[in-house]
Amino acid sequence: DSDLLSFIKSIKAEGLILDLGCGPGNSSAMMQAAGLNVHASDGSQEMVKLANEIFNVQAVKADFNELSDINLYDGVWANFSLLHAPRSEMLPNLIRIHRALKKKGYLHLGLKIGQGEKRDTLGRKYTYYKPEEINSLLISAGFTINTQRLDMDGTVSMTGAIGGLRESRPSQDEPRPCEAWSSASALIFDSSSRAVCLLGAEHRGRAFLCCVGLDTVGWSGIRDIFVVS
Repeated sequence: DSDLLSFIKSIKAEGLILDLGCGPGNSSAMMQAAGLNVHASDGSQEMVKLANEIFNVQAVKADFNELSDINLYDGVWANFSLLHAPRSEMLPNLIRIHRALKKKGYLHLGLKIGQGEKRDTLGRKYTYYKPEEINSLLISAGFTINTQRLDMDGTVSMTGAIGGLRESRPSQDEPRPCEAWSSASALIFDSSSRAVCLLGAEHRGRAFLCCVGLDTVGWSGIRDIFVVS
């Protein structure tokens, strides 16, 4: 998994990770094998049992809203887990994650692109998001998005959303998606030729390279990650 490998490389040696919604525990096991310390949790007792029996990751059962740690983790891995929570709970969950991260900690977030909520054939509930919607929520929670990748299968992954303690929420004066931007331009290749779409823009005298008006964002529809520092 290229996202997981990228995430692991972003974390300092022996850093502490929260695998939020760990599922069967395979990602936790890989992070532990890479020398990281991992706290794993999942809202499903069945998944917790699998994670512990198969990978021995010492996972615990916990819902997203039970996260109460402050300034503890070097990274949070939330790979296609928060999409099972109602849309109304996404911002509170992101704020809890932001609070739990150390300054300059990293969040990886994996979601499905779309609109609305629905259940699959197994009865699992999924909440779908537009990229600009989740970007706005991340900013509102105090994150600065570092990289974003859109896959052709309708998923979005954000590896390296930088978090940390913050004295106050972003002001209303800060840039938001869909604001009026000046000097914007786009470079787009057709998806059949490994699509890349980057926007360059200027906002109140500040230069950006972005896909939806966010600072230092690059994305592609393939497994490459474009980062502007």
